[in-house]
Amino acid sequence: MWQNRPIGKLKRRWPKTLDHYMITALLVATTGYLRSPVEPEWTLTGFNNFVALFKLPIGLASIAIPLAALVASHHRSIQTASQIISQQEQNTFSNYVKHREYFSKFIDEEGLLNGKSSFKAVNKKVYDILFPFAAQGDLNSSPLLNEDDVERIDELISYTVRAAQQVDWATTDNIEDLKDLIDELRSEIQVLFSLEVIDPYNGISIENILYEIMKIRTTLQHLSSASSFLDPYSGDEHFEEWSHELSKANSALKTVRNFELAEERLKDISNSGARNGVVILNEAQAKNIRDLLGENSSIKIKFLTKKYENNQRLLKAIRQL
Repeated sequence: MWQNRPIGKLKRRWPKTLDHYMITALLVATTGYLRSPVEPEWTLTGFNNFVALFKLPIGLASIAIPLAALVASHHRSIQTASQIISQQEQNTFSNYVKHREYFSKFIDEEGLLNGKSSFKAVNKKVYDILFPFAAQGDLNSSPLLNEDDVERIDELISYTVRAAQQVDWATTDNIEDLKDLIDELRSEIQVLFSLEVIDPYNGISIENILYEIMKIRTTLQHLSSASSFLDPYSGDEHFEEWSHELSKANSALKTVRNFELAEERLKDISNSGARNGVVILNEAQAKNIRDLLGENSSIKIKFLTKKYENNQRLLKAIRQL
């Protein structure tokens, strides 16, 4: 670039302007000399006459000196600005490379997005999504999520929570609808952040669905930590909000899961009593089952009593709650 070249080697910048002054001065001097009737006189009087006659060309020529200094100073300023810009670009690139290295090291050391309890980051592509403008020098987290993406995830999580709250603890109705929503939510997050799902759950059960919700929530928490790995207050707030909202689905399904566990333990105690010839719940067992039944335990006990009214051993265990 011309800004980085020495001023003496420039062909079309300041020399062209200064040449105009010098040529003009030379033409004026030549014209004055040719049209003047005077002859050269090598005396003090002749010198004074020379200065008087050639005042204009001498003045034009003298302007070139400060003008040359001004142009040279301006060119140095341009070169300095160009060097500063070049240094800034080098610093930006260097900061970007270091930032990317620190990010990879951070998620590896912290075990984030490793595919164990969460989805897995594929070749660290998630960095480009969480920090899309890092190469231009903006190292703040700004996921490339448009309003439609955010609205879509908000909607899926809202539907998921609602479906989880509608799963009946007694019959587990609506569980298939819930599974479909979770599959859709998982796919949406996987695609948006270039993640890989390791060991997806198989089969429809409360336990499997709880496990999948846990993985989605953990993934969102890991994304939140990754987006703020240098500054805990700079992460994208959507991740924490989505994870918190999904915890409501988790709580609703735990109520259903705990009811299933209480029912299974009653069956185990009943079968054990059948082998011993007696069915007796000790205080610790009874308390544990009542804790699993949680709120509305009396309603759930009545439901179990009705459900197993023809199983005398199990009914006896239920009546001891």
